[in-house]
Amino acid sequence: GETVVDMYHPAGSGREAREEFERVFSRKQLPDDMPEADSSRLAGWEIDPDRIYLVRLMSQAGLCRSNSEARKLIQSGAVSLNGERISDPDFEFRLEGETVLKVGKRRFLRLRR
Repeated sequence: GETVVDMYHPAGSGREAREEFERVFSRKQLPDDMPEADSSRLAGWEIDPDRIYLVRLMSQAGLCRSNSEARKLIQSGAVSLNGERISDPDFEFRLEGETVLKVGKRRFLRLRR
């Protein structure tokens, strides 16, 4: 995979891409450049940081296409908050400090108070 990336990007990009892939998927660490949302952005999405409805957050943040898709993802075990799997489609939480939402294997959102 490195060689293909290096063919189309600056030399060494393949190694960097492979290291990032290994870090995120093999060692279950978080990617360096994940999208972020803070309290002001949540307010723009009409989401209250003190009572975040997970389904609405996922659809507003573009992590899925709709509330119903968000519910299915949660029920199938594809969603975690700070590494803890969420299975309740009616799950709500309060934003305190930094929180990382993971949807599937590749979609992340870092939330900050």
